[in-house]
Amino acid sequence: MTVYLCGPMEGLSDSEMTVWRKRLTEKLEGISDVKDPCRRKKFHDQPYSMNLAKRITTMDLQDIDKSDLVFANFANERHIGRGSSMEVMYAAMKGKIVITVVPKGYNHPFLDHLSTEVHTEMDEAIESTINYYR
Repeated sequence: MTVYLCGPMEGLSDSEMTVWRKRLTEKLEGISDVKDPCRRKKFHDQPYSMNLAKRITTMDLQDIDKSDLVFANFANERHIGRGSSMEVMYAAMKGKIVITVVPKGYNHPFLDHLSTEVHTEMDEAIESTINYYR
């Protein structure tokens, strides 16, 4: 089984991008493989070009295709993530399980519709993800 870690990257510090991803990867160790788009951060640090953007998005979509579940972290109220929103749409259209984390009080019709489950607590979302693999 494989989990894709979906969440905003643009405009965030390395820590904001990676801390939750590392935590979830540790929790899934021995249970699931993890596809973390941060492993391609060196591409994101390069000046924008259309070809580079297409390379990054193609690799991310391939990772989603190879995954059984997409963990979408939208808990950071300042950065919901345009690309991450598109990944959730893509994953749902491909019939993937989508576990989404949002801030308390945040509702969006598309996220609610496209997510298999929506949680406001990271620990609940992590536990739910693990339960899909037990």
